[in-house]
Amino acid sequence: MGLFLLAGQTLSGQDQPLLRVTVVPQILDSSVQVVWEQTLTQDTTAGRPVVVNLQIGNLQIRLTITPFDAPDDQFLLVVQSLVRQADASGAKLRTAVQSLLIPAGEAVMYFPFGRERSTNSAPNSTPWHQMQVEIRLQPVAQ
Repeated sequence: MGLFLLAGQTLSGQDQPLLRVTVVPQILDSSVQVVWEQTLTQDTTAGRPVVVNLQIGNLQIRLTITPFDAPDDQFLLVVQSLVRQADASGAKLRTAVQSLLIPAGEAVMYFPFGRERSTNSAPNSTPWHQMQVEIRLQPVAQ
């Protein structure tokens, strides 16, 4: 399993206020228990995307998370996802774009990926895995 955060240029000395984007990809088992997660944090400015690439077996996921300022201590969060899954019958490609108005510091759960059927038929194996991503935006005090 690979997880990559693409970081842009260093943002120190920017005129715009910094925003901290925290992304927590999680894999859940059939009882909706987290079996894997990793926290990624990246500072950015409004309108500048943070890109997260995940590779899990034959599944490749690219999330482009772009925050925009909104009134009343809120942000407009735009998330673009690209999911590519290869199997014996070829490759499947799914894309989505979603936007949401969220308060600063509040976590949102993003479920763009659905479920993956496990090929392991052992009695104690987990037959389903689901991926979700927690996203949180917070202004950075300067």
